[in-house]
Amino acid sequence: MIVRPINVLLDPRNTFMSMANRPTWVAPLTILMLLATLTSTLTFDRLDVAQAVREQFAAQGRTPDPVQIDRGVTLFQNLRGVAALVTLVSFPLAMMLVAFVFWFAFQLAGREMDYGASVSVTMHSMMPWAVASLLSVPVILSRDSITPREAMSGDVLVSSLGFLAPSDAAPAWAALLSSVDLFSLWTAILLVIGYRTAAKASTVTACFVVSFVWLGYVSIKIGWLAL
Repeated sequence: MIVRPINVLLDPRNTFMSMANRPTWVAPLTILMLLATLTSTLTFDRLDVAQAVREQFAAQGRTPDPVQIDRGVTLFQNLRGVAALVTLVSFPLAMMLVAFVFWFAFQLAGREMDYGASVSVTMHSMMPWAVASLLSVPVILSRDSITPREAMSGDVLVSSLGFLAPSDAAPAWAALLSSVDLFSLWTAILLVIGYRTAAKASTVTACFVVSFVWLGYVSIKIGWLAL
């Protein structure tokens, strides 16, 4: 139902209870996918590509000349349209994967639940990020440029502890601080409420599974950036 993505933000308990017999997920997925594409497109339009090229060369201990910078900017401009398409295609796949991880985790915890119910809970629990995307739009539009670090960490909208990381902080440390986010916490709360209903799990079990999956995600992200 189209009203569920809104109601889950206002009355999550009753909204998730209404999904018990009739799980739905198309509406929240569509909203999230379109807003993610919008914000990523706006971000790319204002990304300081020249600075991104300089940082990439600096990481290799090199300094780019003007020709190399121009070449990088041109390549980025050519790939900008592809980036939007990649977001549209990859986003639903990523959400389905997240739903599968939660479904599998609750199976390991001894709770029976259909995969479709897990997809429904996951999609609706991600709706705080739709709010984040809407709040990000005016912030992005007000900026003349966005740094590569802001684009990579998603810190255009100051909602995490990422702003505490100094400019020369290690990527892994910056990623850890960025993971402590207001909208992540909101999403986690909705996941606990949703899976407590869908998986008929206790609050303790739901909190444990959600925390375990979140910590696993953060660990993978930090490990990847530390390579």
